[in-house]
Amino acid sequence: MNTKDFSEINITISVKEQDFLTQETFHKLLQAESMNTIASLLAGSVYDLQMSDLECLETTENKLRTALIREYRWAFEESPDRDLVSIFALFYVYHNLKILLKAKMLGQDLSPLLIPIGSEGQDELAHLVQTLHSDVLESDIVEEIGTIWSMYLTYQNSYILEVGVDLAYFKHLKKLSLKLPRLFQEIVVILIDFYNIISVKRAFNQGKTSNAIYQILSDEGSLPARSIIKMIENDELINWFQQLNSYIDEELLFFEDKIRQSTISIVELEYLSDMFIAKYLENQIEELDGPIPLARYLLRREFEVKNLRLIISSHHNHIDIDRVAERMRPMYGR
Repeated sequence: MNTKDFSEINITISVKEQDFLTQETFHKLLQAESMNTIASLLAGSVYDLQMSDLECLETTENKLRTALIREYRWAFEESPDRDLVSIFALFYVYHNLKILLKAKMLGQDLSPLLIPIGSEGQDELAHLVQTLHSDVLESDIVEEIGTIWSMYLTYQNSYILEVGVDLAYFKHLKKLSLKLPRLFQEIVVILIDFYNIISVKRAFNQGKTSNAIYQILSDEGSLPARSIIKMIENDELINWFQQLNSYIDEELLFFEDKIRQSTISIVELEYLSDMFIAKYLENQIEELDGPIPLARYLLRREFEVKNLRLIISSHHNHIDIDRVAERMRPMYGR
């Protein structure tokens, strides 16, 4: 990957970044007491959300999804390296595979739930799930889906589809990252570590055994699955995080203290996962002429869409503002 190849797209990104909602706007959205206020605050944004859209959650979701699809299409078309975009888009590919497998299991049409993001086309994915064969998709994907479906047929447990696709996603993500600069390999490992840790803590809260938990974890992170289970059982998560957090940051030190005191919640860990990866990208100052601005831009756009979805749905469901605020992702408005 030649960092000079990104010069042109980075100029475009510097312009597109002006479209992010400001932090002040997000604070006002959080405090908004009516949909009219939200509509006014979002007037002229890239999401094209009108008052009539905000009155229906499904319409709102379609508008937010359309905006995100548009961003990924632009990124795939303009990026000198499509694998960089796929690091972010791959989540949607496996989301679609999960939906298609569930549709096959139920004998239903769940196509409205598919999200057309990713270099792998929906028709190709649908053909794979129906026939367990593909002349177009990577052999690893074909093999994974075949194995997952075979296991489902053996045990007749839909949970196998859920977990199997998640683990296949992480395996594919790890392999894809090896084609990119080391920074992205490190980010993927961090992402998998957080997934494993959150999964273990959630499973323990549900009273599951260590053996049952082991089945849902990925071995693609920095530690073997059983080591993560043992680490959390022995309340030694701080050892992992201190090694990970090799630079000083006040916000991260707040979470480090909560980890040390064993008071960090799953919601906080989910937030910390996103924050850590965002800060990991932010700290790569020496790489600003290469692929970092595009990676950072896509991550910020993902965060912005998640935050808008959360705020708008909370108004529909009358969720307390404090509960909404703690689930907000980092904001990067100008």
